[in-house]
Amino acid sequence: MKLIDRYLVWHFLIPFAYCLFAFVILYITYDLSINMDDFFRYKISFSALSQYYLYNLPLIFVNSAPIAILLSLLYSLGLMNRHHEIVALRASGVHIGRILLPFLIVGTILAVFIFYINDSMVCTSFFEKTALREQIFEGEESKITTIWKNIPFRNPASNRDWFIEQ
Repeated sequence: MKLIDRYLVWHFLIPFAYCLFAFVILYITYDLSINMDDFFRYKISFSALSQYYLYNLPLIFVNSAPIAILLSLLYSLGLMNRHHEIVALRASGVHIGRILLPFLIVGTILAVFIFYINDSMVCTSFFEKTALREQIFEGEESKITTIWKNIPFRNPASNRDWFIEQ
């Protein structure tokens, strides 16, 4: 990896981390403002509340990472344009595609990571969050007692077969 690639990636990832952190804080603040009455009514402990929002983190990440990628890319390219760094790179003979290549690679890696998180963690964390919410707000054990796996479903009306993993 060339020095310019590390520089470009670094100036992309720092705003991405800030944007992602800001979106997570905004989501938690918004959700707290909506559910504050329920949390006080049922006298939720801080550990249960933090566990509830910990189960929400994969979903928050999957929903807010694409817009954080876009905003951080716009910010970093705008900042580089304002400081005439893109002009300096172009004047030194670097092709515009070569300047954008680190952004494309990091964006692809982040997209694959988002897909992995969405595929592997969001569903289970949603079930855990739902079970915790039912246990807290209803004062009883979770109504989700069994999780069915590998269920085939045949729909003769549309002539389709469905295979449900979980």
